[in-house]
Amino acid sequence: MLGSRNSRYDPVAATRLHSFGRTLNSVKTCAYRARGGHRSRHKGREYERVAGPTKTIGYTLLARVQAELGLRRPVEEVLAEVFGDPLGPNLTFREAVPLYLEYATPRKKATTIAADGPRLNYAAKEGWAKLPLRDITQRDVSRFVTKLLRAGPRGKPCATSTVNRYLAAISGLYRWAIREGYAKENPTRGIERWNETGNARETYLDADEARALIAAAPERFRTLIAFAIGTGCRRNEVRSFRWRDVNWKRAEVHIRAENSKTNRGRPVPLTSDLVARLKALQALQAARRIDGDECVFQTRDGVQWSVQAVRRDFAKAVDTCGALAAFKARSLRFHDLRHTYASLAIQNGVPLHTVSRILGHSSIQTTMRYAHWCGEDRQKAARAVENALRGGGVN
Repeated sequence: MLGSRNSRYDPVAATRLHSFGRTLNSVKTCAYRARGGHRSRHKGREYERVAGPTKTIGYTLLARVQAELGLRRPVEEVLAEVFGDPLGPNLTFREAVPLYLEYATPRKKATTIAADGPRLNYAAKEGWAKLPLRDITQRDVSRFVTKLLRAGPRGKPCATSTVNRYLAAISGLYRWAIREGYAKENPTRGIERWNETGNARETYLDADEARALIAAAPERFRTLIAFAIGTGCRRNEVRSFRWRDVNWKRAEVHIRAENSKTNRGRPVPLTSDLVARLKALQALQAARRIDGDECVFQTRDGVQWSVQAVRRDFAKAVDTCGALAAFKARSLRFHDLRHTYASLAIQNGVPLHTVSRILGHSSIQTTMRYAHWCGEDRQKAARAVENALRGGGVN
């Protein structure tokens, strides 16, 4: 028990933070445990500290805390100074998640944070997440992996590739924690990752299905989905696309490096249909006095489409589209529109290396997954070899 009569005075106290969902403007004493422990709340979180052998000491130290917070100093810094108890020894996984995300946000891509944040917060709901980082074992994380394979956040079994992403997020947090002195070992080490070679799902739409899907999309979503099919851009590239990135004269858009998965910018050509759709969209948004820095694709409120909104409206378009076979409708994802662009381009004679540059692949090997669409080229090669063997030369 904190601050009990028989306990030794320990200036390095345990820390427990709990989210209350509301904000308090100042630190207030809420309860005392035995003689020298005190619990306080600040900005929606609760802090417990060992103050010493008596309540008087607790009140004295609390007064110092209130005075320092009045100078707008960070609460963790003040508590560490007054009580001499840095977070390190007892920082739990649940407490570490927001601290790690705060550290990682300016250092990692927004898409990485957007993906890792929910994964870490989901892991933070586990019972072992209440333990200090140093006490979490490989067995704890392994059991979490087993749980994900049975049922993930959406109630369905997670794919092995998704489990790998959870492990990568937890491992990233622990690498930070070890550098900061919050932990000594990474419990994800020794947990075997799944081989993802050959696991890529490839669903393609033919031209008729693509047109039907665009027509079935909600009106406010139609240009966005047409843009995704007509350019092969990734979801985040589509969401982050801004008016200043459009080159009307060259009929192309520039994908900025900070929005690209490979951290490299690239030009992407526009079809005449997309140019017309974008000009019509620009005319509709002109009433809000848009500037070049605004996102092209916005909700009714004039804000950037969220990942959840894109996922929701894409699902509506797929459900409404009667041209899709049932098996294809069940498996179709927004990213498959990128596969559709690649397959349509290659089937219509666009060289693989050109498709690779447009899609922004870091290696031509990535584009080779679409090589099976080059049926005509294979037949031409067969005929050429046949003619050569017959002595007729190569045509």
